[in-house]
Amino acid sequence: MEDARRVYAALPSRECVWTGGALGRTFDVDHVLPFSLWRNNDLWNLLPAAPRVNREKADRLPTSNLLKRRKDTIVSYWKDMHQANTVRFENEAVTFAGTRPLDLEKTFHVVLESVEVTALQRGCLRWES
Repeated sequence: MEDARRVYAALPSRECVWTGGALGRTFDVDHVLPFSLWRNNDLWNLLPAAPRVNREKADRLPTSNLLKRRKDTIVSYWKDMHQANTVRFENEAVTFAGTRPLDLEKTFHVVLESVEVTALQRGCLRWES
């Protein structure tokens, strides 16, 4: 998680992945798929969020609508992360999405599918900002 925090802290500007609100120096690193459900700290799963928003989301899964609305921001952060941690990000994202070479579009669709499957299998609460 510290690798992700360092990358996001070094960006000239950042916005909350879930709301689009500007983030100053204070931000949380949020798990798209909550750690309590997936035990996953892969870089593709870690995105910057406003602390208040992260607390509000807690261990809930984002809705598909929210993910689709925020897709451009998510993919943009993945590109930043890939540039800063090329080997690790590629290995983790390719393993997760099951595609080689790295395909961020496919990775995003696998995230959408994983959120839905997790919600159905575990009866998880959903969250929309």
